[in-house]
Amino acid sequence: MKAKKERIRDSLGLTQEELSLLLEVGHSRLALHELGARQIPFTATQRLADMLQVAKTAVTSVFLKSRAAEQVVKHKTYFEKLLKDNQYHQVRIARLLASLAQKYQSKLIALHLVNQLGIDWKEKAPHHLTYLGALKNGLIRLLDKKGHSQIVHYQIKLQLLKEEEKLLQAEIDSPSTGLECLETRNPLTPENETLYCSPTTIPIKIIQHSAKSM
Repeated sequence: MKAKKERIRDSLGLTQEELSLLLEVGHSRLALHELGARQIPFTATQRLADMLQVAKTAVTSVFLKSRAAEQVVKHKTYFEKLLKDNQYHQVRIARLLASLAQKYQSKLIALHLVNQLGIDWKEKAPHHLTYLGALKNGLIRLLDKKGHSQIVHYQIKLQLLKEEEKLLQAEIDSPSTGLECLETRNPLTPENETLYCSPTTIPIKIIQHSAKSM
């Protein structure tokens, strides 16, 4: 009983307190009603039925469609800002990758040089071996810390941003109205008591992953 009543209230987009005010029923009485422990007055029941009927017309609401048209403009502006931020981060990471790759290459060359000198100087200049050994170990530690793995890590970030850029651009070119949920399913029909929105054009997991990587 409780779950069913909560679904109806959620379908109306109202909290328990808001619904109690609209029905002119005490908050505690409505709470008991949702638990199946007490009835609400007939007038409140009739008003709730009227509210449910109004809610069913939301999909054809001229007001909501007008509101959606206004939201499309704001929606486009919002995603244009996201796209601008995305492109900025792409440039920043691309520059960082170029710098990391150059440093990695130079350290690899240095490691090769030090290793070869250690071999060549083993007999010619043994007094340099301790220094060469320390230098070699330092280069190895540096490459382990800021080497190939770090480069690949940023390459993945850049690829994610490029994929996100495509999705953001697609949303700007064909913005959603925000009414897709209503157009997909009517939550008040018996077979579809719970509201399900149709998938948006933006895979949320990709965007969240990219945001966390910044």
